[in-house]
Amino acid sequence: MKVQYYNISDDSWLNVTTVVNTTIDLNASDVVKLDSYFNGLWNIGMASYGSGTYRVYASLTSFNETVIENLDGTLLESSYNFSVVTNLAPVVTRQLPANDTHLPYKWSTLNYTATDHEGSSLSCYVFGDAVDGSTLLATQPLESGNSTLYNWTDLSDGTYYWNVLCGDGEFNSTLTANYTFTIDTTFPQISFTPPTEQNNTAVRRSWIMANITVTEENEANITFELHNAAGLASSAVYNQSNRTHNFTLLAQRAFYYYNVTVVDRAGNSNTSETRTIKLTIAPSAKKFEIRADGNAPVASFDDKGDIYLQGAVAHSQSQLAPTPNSFIIENRTGSAVAFINSSGYLFLQGSYEELASALAFSDSALEIRNATDALQSFIDSFGNLKLRGLIEGDSADP
Repeated sequence: MKVQYYNISDDSWLNVTTVVNTTIDLNASDVVKLDSYFNGLWNIGMASYGSGTYRVYASLTSFNETVIENLDGTLLESSYNFSVVTNLAPVVTRQLPANDTHLPYKWSTLNYTATDHEGSSLSCYVFGDAVDGSTLLATQPLESGNSTLYNWTDLSDGTYYWNVLCGDGEFNSTLTANYTFTIDTTFPQISFTPPTEQNNTAVRRSWIMANITVTEENEANITFELHNAAGLASSAVYNQSNRTHNFTLLAQRAFYYYNVTVVDRAGNSNTSETRTIKLTIAPSAKKFEIRADGNAPVASFDDKGDIYLQGAVAHSQSQLAPTPNSFIIENRTGSAVAFINSSGYLFLQGSYEELASALAFSDSALEIRNATDALQSFIDSFGNLKLRGLIEGDSADP
């Protein structure tokens, strides 16, 4: 015994399921009550082809499944037709945008697919707004299994709700739950805050702290980057909300450059200014000191090639005018080519070069050498300063 579905398109019966398949012994004139085998074994929930015409088909077959014939040639088979109305609602699937999406532009394409179990044409309605998704945006006829879209334009920044209602015209319909998406065309705002060092600072330590403030409602991640002369030295990425990072165990006597980038969930990004910092070490005990009238050091040249100044460096001076109580460096003709004033400011007629890998000079006015007489820094007769090390300006303890 089988349940079969009538396929109208090719005028054939398709097996849905075999309900009873058993062997019985029959004698002449025996009566077999088929319902005693069939009852309770099938229900409408097993109508896998949906609405349509079905039948219960019963037959007596031999062991090779050939239907047995009567003496008059008729087949020992029988059937009973019945109709099924499944009332299955259409299936609606949304492709774009995915739920809880953030978009960096003022529009969104709503894309969905609707399928009816019986292949019927569907009437679909797209709803959406910034409150609860109850405003009708479009009415769209749709063939079962097809996808369609709606271009929602002229949107302002904010969160929007949308859903779709599809019906088959036979009182079967599906209303999806709300999906949300957020329009975000605003770029994050980012700036450094204390205790981050000011730009072009020199410090005596082996770490650099970056601290920032961020204005962004939909932050996705934040990246702290540190570069040196060779390129990227270190980086750290945080999912969100982190505002401080400390780069540690860094090589000293080197320049570093650091910045911070914030990206929001819509892909908008912004990067802070790039700040420069010099990591130095304390002056060597062996150093050439420049002292003020009160005998307090205002500058020093040490045997590592570093210069420490209470003030700053002014280079490429067209004319030098040493102030009283200055330490003056002259060339062989007696002309001043550099001087350090009583406040620890260095003035150069020429330029300066830090971290020079090799020192080569033709004529010098001041040389600083270490204990092995190796040249560590010098000021030449043109007022150019060459250093193996670094200049640390604004030092409280030169």
